[in-house]
Amino acid sequence: MVHLRVLFILFAGLILPGLLIGSAEAEDGGQIQPAAIITPPTVEDETIYFFSWPDTLYAFDESENVLKWSSKLDPLPGDIDPSTLPAPAPYPIRSYVLLHIGRQLWGVSKVDGRPVWSVDGLPEASDHTANRDANRLPGFYAVDKGTFDFVLTFEQDATSSEWFLRRRLLGDGSLEWEMDLNGNPRGWWYNRDGLWVSYERNDPGSGIVMRVDPDTGTEIWSSDINAGGGYRSAFIGTGRIFLMVRAGNGEFWIRAYNLESGELFRTIDYEADELIDVLQSGDKLAFMHRQGSEEQRLVRFLLYYTSLNPIRAQTIRESRLDQAFSRPVIEGNLLLYGGKGYSVFDGNTVWSKDEQMSLVEWVSDDYNLYIWQESGKLISWDILTGAEIWNTPFNVLPDGTGTDSNFSGASLTLIGDRIFAATPMGELIRIDKETGEPHPGIIKISITEVMRSSGAENGSVNNRNGGFIWIWILLVFAAGLVIIWLFKS
Repeated sequence: MVHLRVLFILFAGLILPGLLIGSAEAEDGGQIQPAAIITPPTVEDETIYFFSWPDTLYAFDESENVLKWSSKLDPLPGDIDPSTLPAPAPYPIRSYVLLHIGRQLWGVSKVDGRPVWSVDGLPEASDHTANRDANRLPGFYAVDKGTFDFVLTFEQDATSSEWFLRRRLLGDGSLEWEMDLNGNPRGWWYNRDGLWVSYERNDPGSGIVMRVDPDTGTEIWSSDINAGGGYRSAFIGTGRIFLMVRAGNGEFWIRAYNLESGELFRTIDYEADELIDVLQSGDKLAFMHRQGSEEQRLVRFLLYYTSLNPIRAQTIRESRLDQAFSRPVIEGNLLLYGGKGYSVFDGNTVWSKDEQMSLVEWVSDDYNLYIWQESGKLISWDILTGAEIWNTPFNVLPDGTGTDSNFSGASLTLIGDRIFAATPMGELIRIDKETGEPHPGIIKISITEVMRSSGAENGSVNNRNGGFIWIWILLVFAAGLVIIWLFKS
């Protein structure tokens, strides 16, 4: 009887914690593979730069087919949100490579890969919010002005949680000036003509757009405050910056301000349900709202010129998760959503794809869409007609990689006449965009090297859970020895 009690205690003390650990991993939303390439690559002067989780930036000399250097980041990256992956591509500028992973930014020497400086508190690194959202929110803008190179950042103070717009020197990351936002950044845009910022005020949550002098950090103009209006979106097009707020009565207000002077150009308003997204292309704007009940799954699609003159309003079906382009995007003259291509000139359906397909990632040029399917295919469609150009097997995703973790940061990038696919298994695959055929010679990260160089304190979710699992296995093994001894005795 005593033996049975001992066995029960061992079971409760060892087996159940193991089950709880497994449950915690499932709720975590997926893990990042230890050698996953979680950024798109960047190619400059025949050198390919890419980052491999959890801590290494690589520079690969493509002309010589050799590794130039690999850099261990210092300080190491903290925990990151897998749903934001892939992170933005490394950014070469003059003699540096800037890398934004998680909420940290590093300045790394191109010569030897030495991390020169780093800052923390940036918005979470996401290639999507940096490049595809109407609310453009890259973590930084790097500016090459000869001897006056600088980096603009949004940074959140660790003690006060306040957000600051800051300008730092490219060479050492030292601070030149800062501006307190008094709110949360939602979007910003920089070009040679100036810097524009949108943010949501801490109290009472209203939206503001402003123009800032990038050389001094002084405000040139800011929009008026719409009392009682909650921030929804901001976007830029054809000489104007637009601010969208939602009033308490359910109306959406869109105001267009002149980029140069801040003068109010025009205001429109309309009634609609929950906002899905705002998209823009050239002189066209598209607003998409859910409409009706969840069972109806309808979307109201509003198409405008950037003058805020209406083109068309129509109701379409909401996309399923297993349809191509389940999240809307404008590419060229088409709005892609729910397996369909809609013209941004008149809103009509140009082509439709009814088959189920979850997309890992996609890219495009002026003529074709290049799509990586979760089912293990690379396909190319004519962007204007939807006709298939080629279809290639591409089974490179590991088992268990799912949409909950954004495919562990897998990415697709079009550079010149080649497509680059970065995988969760540490592979960088070059593909001919004309045929879909992979080039020989895959650039692959050694998992053995990654595991040997990674410590238990690198902030990796994998390492923490993995440590618990190994402890649990050792405890179970010890319990087995105790059980055998009890039975023998």
